[in-house]
Amino acid sequence: MFKRNAFLVLAAIVVMGVACQPSAQRISPLTEQDVAAIKSLGTAMDQTTVAGDWDALLALMTEDVIWMISNSPAIYGRTACKLWLESTGIIITGHKLEFHEIDGCGDIAYARGAYAETVTAEGFTETVEDTGKFLLIARRQTDGSWRIAILAPTTDLPLPEPDPEAET
Repeated sequence: MFKRNAFLVLAAIVVMGVACQPSAQRISPLTEQDVAAIKSLGTAMDQTTVAGDWDALLALMTEDVIWMISNSPAIYGRTACKLWLESTGIIITGHKLEFHEIDGCGDIAYARGAYAETVTAEGFTETVEDTGKFLLIARRQTDGSWRIAILAPTTDLPLPEPDPEAET
């Protein structure tokens, strides 16, 4: 009886030990091809933004993209992003993303970096030279391509000074 119970306890320990081992299927780190594909999103964003081709820009993003713009509520989905872009009247004559870090595993990746852009708006003659930083989250699609799922650029420009003449 003792041998049988000892055997059952030992068998249970072995089964639990095997069941608690990490899965042999680990999530793969990003490959060099993945990193290159994510970097190419930046190049495509630069080109489509300067061209003012909002449809091509938004095609780089997932359908349910979240765009978290400085000093503004987040925008959810490609359709809302397009409406926002068209409503601002912005004209971007220069745009450059610089990646500082790209990492991830499996079907999710993040990229962090800096941007510089030259912006004006319809009806304005002055341009603004903006610099800032960004964080983006990319998801691998079923066809193997990468698209931007979350984009969060933030400007380095200071907030405007309060008008001392304004009533408080």
